[in-house]
Amino acid sequence: MIIFGTCILRGCGLESSSADLLRAIRESGVGVAAPWMVVEELAGQQVAKYLKQHDAAAQALDSLRSVTPWQMEPVLKACAPEEVRGYWRKKYADFVGTIPTSEAALREAMRREISGLPPAKAEKQGKTGGRDAAIWLSAVEYARNNPEETVYFVSSNTKDFGDGTVYEYPMFEDVEELGDRFALLTSLDQVVERFTREVQVDPEDVKAAVLVKGSERALGRQIHDLLADSAQAGFEASLFDITGGERSWIWLHNWKFAPFVQVESIEDIKAYAIGDEIWSTATAQVTAAGLNMALGATGTIACSMQVPLLIGLQHDRAPVALRIKAAGPLDAADGARAVEMARNQVRALTEIERRLLLNPWERELPS
Repeated sequence: MIIFGTCILRGCGLESSSADLLRAIRESGVGVAAPWMVVEELAGQQVAKYLKQHDAAAQALDSLRSVTPWQMEPVLKACAPEEVRGYWRKKYADFVGTIPTSEAALREAMRREISGLPPAKAEKQGKTGGRDAAIWLSAVEYARNNPEETVYFVSSNTKDFGDGTVYEYPMFEDVEELGDRFALLTSLDQVVERFTREVQVDPEDVKAAVLVKGSERALGRQIHDLLADSAQAGFEASLFDITGGERSWIWLHNWKFAPFVQVESIEDIKAYAIGDEIWSTATAQVTAAGLNMALGATGTIACSMQVPLLIGLQHDRAPVALRIKAAGPLDAADGARAVEMARNQVRALTEIERRLLLNPWERELPS
């Protein structure tokens, strides 16, 4: 089990190549997690940023209203810190998984902060480090409760946790009975070095793995889910008429149902040996299209996307779409192809989805 502290995950981010490699390690079967305290700390830091920016936006609007001689339309939505906290909790929990920070660990962490015992400390400005102690004790507690596993605790905070060679009192007592089953790593590079090995693969093998039977339909569903969970404001896409001959533009947040997807190219291929398996990361250039589901509307909404993928080269299953890196409209010349892709989207709908599509608008499905 690899257990991360706050610093590494905050520095790594959720959309970096390092984060993608951690996903590959996790997909290979190696446990990757963060204590509840880490997830709460990361989510709380995002809430603090949100509150600061929301307050700045409110002050800016008030300032603008004070010098505007007419009634202003823009209204700032109510501050929603708990919604922001819930969003980031889910993001980080989905990324690395969560192990508990028990009540006993929290109590001991507070006792250590009060006493200035490592990894907490007493400084001129006061006693601090209760969260660090709770994170450390969560990792130790997991190792004690899972004697069949080796735990790698990963933190770049060497000031409080040390470098793994010597531990201060009472930390050395925490891990004394664990022996070689508990190790401290101080960088993501050490994780990569211990668990992976970069290898060369034939790009055609990666492309073949991406295009396994049913993978494009699976990618369409994953793209739909990524857009549904995204906090982004949307992006510009092409809106073609029913023939594909006329094109306009539309601001797209998501399709009502999963779009039909075609993979155009695979780039930025990297491959890693993780245990006995080979995993690859790559970026797919895809075209996605689906019917315009707005009330009374017709036509096809389509766009081009860059989608980073995680691919198990020894698995006969669809690749995992990690995020949407970039998206934009199609050329006018792609209209006929986009309309045909929208027809394929309808053909792939379930019976329930087809009824949902027809009943509100009584629209004739394209054949």
